[in-house]
Amino acid sequence: MDKDKKKETSKVNQGIIVCGQQIATADIALFSRFIALGFSKTIFSFEEKRHFEELEQINKQGLTQITHQLLKHRETFKKSYNKTVDAVSDQFWELLGTTAIETQIFNNWLTVASAYATVAHIVELPFKYDSIMQLFVELMVTQNSETAKNDDLGIFWKTVQYLISSNILFQEGDYRVVYADKITHTFKENGEWKKSEIILPNPQNILYLSVSRVFGLYKTQALCEGDKPLPDATVEYYLKNSPAFICDTKKVYFKKFDAKNGYPELDEKGNKKFTYTSAFVFYLDKLNLSIADEHLNGES
Repeated sequence: MDKDKKKETSKVNQGIIVCGQQIATADIALFSRFIALGFSKTIFSFEEKRHFEELEQINKQGLTQITHQLLKHRETFKKSYNKTVDAVSDQFWELLGTTAIETQIFNNWLTVASAYATVAHIVELPFKYDSIMQLFVELMVTQNSETAKNDDLGIFWKTVQYLISSNILFQEGDYRVVYADKITHTFKENGEWKKSEIILPNPQNILYLSVSRVFGLYKTQALCEGDKPLPDATVEYYLKNSPAFICDTKKVYFKKFDAKNGYPELDEKGNKKFTYTSAFVFYLDKLNLSIADEHLNGES
């Protein structure tokens, strides 16, 4: 309740199963609290249909006996669970390698996997331990990927992708891609312009994004789609704290384009006009962007 600042807290006694034709990404904070199981297969063999009918018959008989079987081992579960969580967590990280997972999604899957691992050697289950742990990780990665695409920052980059694909954002005018092993960082300190070099471990695809026009077009496109755009300060904060961000730099060279026809602007002598402006610099390969460019080394 907002008016008198009181709040009511309800204890969570059990989880729920939600079935539907779409994943619950309308509220990404809600989706990150799910353990998402996607089923995309629609055509099944005779053998698969027979197994499903057998499962339905088991379900009609009731599942209480399974609950009773597990409850016999309640004390053992309570003693072993916390230690099992640590072991399963280590196994998850080993299987994930360098793949980063949102903490809440990781912990959700860890809870279920640890519960399984705790009873796997106590009760007879029709799963192979290593196979199901691999499956847990694969599903976790899939859910994390969907979350990244549909969070506020993911929606920003999807909008940028649309603007690029629609020739509304111009290469060399609003963004530039280079393959480099270092970046010149230009900034102002104590009223003086300074430069420094950021050395990269390996040469890679770097994206320079001119923020002023891009932010404006992002807002316009969001409003056209009936969405509420994020304020500039919020977008900047998200971008600067994303894994792909390298730095923001000043005095970056961009060409001027005529937004009406998409052609470079020319001066009286027929030379292309250009401007120096601020830009955000990103590791392109860490972004969910597809940019065709003759300068790219490999695919993006």
